[in-house]
Amino acid sequence: MRVFLIFDNHGAEGATIIRELKKASHEVLYWVGAFNNEVQNFPEIIFHHYKDARLGIPPQKVDAAKYEPPAGKLVHQLYRAESMVMMIMNKLFPDMPFEERKHLYYELLRYWQGVLNEFRPEAVIFPLTPHQNYNYLIYEMAKILGIRTIMFSDTWVSDRTLIHSDLWNPGAKLRQIMRANSGRQFSAEELKPDLRAYYLAQTGQDAEKARPWYFKLQKERYRGLNMFIRKLKIFARNIFNPKLFVQIYNFFANRLGPNAWKEYFRFAAEPDFSRKFVYVPLQYQPERTTTPHGEIFEDLIFMVQTVAAALPQGWIAYVKEHPTQWWKQGRGYSPFRYRGYYEKIASIPNVFLVPVATDSYELINNAQAVATVTGTPAWEAILRRKPAVIFGYSWYRDCPFVFKADDAASCRLAFDTIKNGFRIKEPDVINFLKNLDEATIPCYVDDPRKSMASDLSAEQQLNNLAQAIILELNAQ
Repeated sequence: MRVFLIFDNHGAEGATIIRELKKASHEVLYWVGAFNNEVQNFPEIIFHHYKDARLGIPPQKVDAAKYEPPAGKLVHQLYRAESMVMMIMNKLFPDMPFEERKHLYYELLRYWQGVLNEFRPEAVIFPLTPHQNYNYLIYEMAKILGIRTIMFSDTWVSDRTLIHSDLWNPGAKLRQIMRANSGRQFSAEELKPDLRAYYLAQTGQDAEKARPWYFKLQKERYRGLNMFIRKLKIFARNIFNPKLFVQIYNFFANRLGPNAWKEYFRFAAEPDFSRKFVYVPLQYQPERTTTPHGEIFEDLIFMVQTVAAALPQGWIAYVKEHPTQWWKQGRGYSPFRYRGYYEKIASIPNVFLVPVATDSYELINNAQAVATVTGTPAWEAILRRKPAVIFGYSWYRDCPFVFKADDAASCRLAFDTIKNGFRIKEPDVINFLKNLDEATIPCYVDDPRKSMASDLSAEQQLNNLAQAIILELNAQ
């Protein structure tokens, strides 16, 4: 089978996948990735550096000048994709004028329409759900042209990863396993050791053991001495950059003047756990968990407004910012936390901001429900047998006791069901974990070398990834 490997900023691990595909008689025609020493070993494959792909710069092996601009009919057909790509470019090129972004979108569309039509791959493989400007467009074009797509979703439940073909339907395999196991009851003892340890950590009393490994990693990386060293290295790399002093000025201006951090704490107040409330954790942005997984609810204020409009009489919503937002993006205003952002949230009736230091597990345990786009707190709530309402396309979307909402009416129906005595039973949670285990492969796709969630080596994880791709390609 002829395939495209669209691995964005992944490097030499792409070569491992290519070799395994070759062994299984599949031909890789085109490879997008980070430059690495393995590229020279595959002269027959068109290699495209991911940074060039994002900018619309074609590789030397492709004569892009011969590709015609897209027809108006195709542009109209891709209006939804255009909206998503423009949102994605907000994180890639925050300073790029709108009209320039629009032209870049048309250039990307012209190029990838030409490439896909010229080389006619039978499948396009992504490591994760496509969430860059060019690879999201490739995905949408592949669907129009009837080209198969394969991608993965990390669950961060131990090292379990779902394989699927549709960005908007990550749980197809999971639903299949759930149907096969319908009517069976599993015990915690039947879970594999790592999943059982994960479950016990999530339901135990030690909050630190329950916190996701990537949260601990980010906390260590972006705070204290490590953050100081990181800033020092950035300074050293830019010592001869003429814009350095402007950047230093902006840093101190953001620290000493008005900023997002100060605005948040101007409105935040300690929660009152005696009240009935819905916990609404904001998500770190920009990230694929909201763009594209949140679709229209990429706008988190829109999501909060929808929750607020659906609250039962006497209920309120407590909103908490994701601490990583300031660790990684800094305290200044940004396209994702602009001036007035938190003030707008605080002005929504029955909505209150709580300090970021408020323990998330304490909020979950005292809430009537958790509402989020795709965030981990909703999954953590389920493990603690608390109802969850989600608005996006998370990997746990097909969990049988997750309420899916896409407007105030469906959200209101969810809250009414919860208010009238909806309960999650422990055996049901264990059943779901067992089904999840059977539906997933042991691999951390984003970067196996950085994973703290797997006992497997990077080589073992990559091999699992490659074999899962081959099985999927051979399935039809």
